[in-house]
Amino acid sequence: MGSVMSDITCPECGYGCATIDTYYKTGEEYVNCNRCGSGSSVTIVNRPEDGNYPEDWKPEYEEKSHKTAHAFAVSKDPTGGIRSCGGLKRNQLKDFVRDVKNSDEVKYATYTYKYRELWFIKDVINDTKKPFADTKYGDEEQRCS
Repeated sequence: MGSVMSDITCPECGYGCATIDTYYKTGEEYVNCNRCGSGSSVTIVNRPEDGNYPEDWKPEYEEKSHKTAHAFAVSKDPTGGIRSCGGLKRNQLKDFVRDVKNSDEVKYATYTYKYRELWFIKDVINDTKKPFADTKYGDEEQRCS
């Protein structure tokens, strides 16, 4: 199975760091944003379980989208690395915040969210929030690398 990955502008937040992964042989597609955590997918839902495809088989596709938060954490120990959690649903985000607050190993942790059409970044350690400087690019620390 082959795919092509590209950076695109997120259709949800307008940030230029979403990724689209297109499986050109099957027509399936996945989009995920590293800023807001939202994404979508187009997948085949009628693959034969036994792997035997009838001669007249045609794929049926299902489209799904999700709007979540993007969470990010950095360990105090440089060998502990960076944890980018991608799109988290509400219950997962609560677990992330709880885990960060209960940890002595995390020195920096944030998540992004949208409130009344404005984008914010929440600092979990210091319990502060700030708006993104610009909905298209954000400030330097929020750019994709």
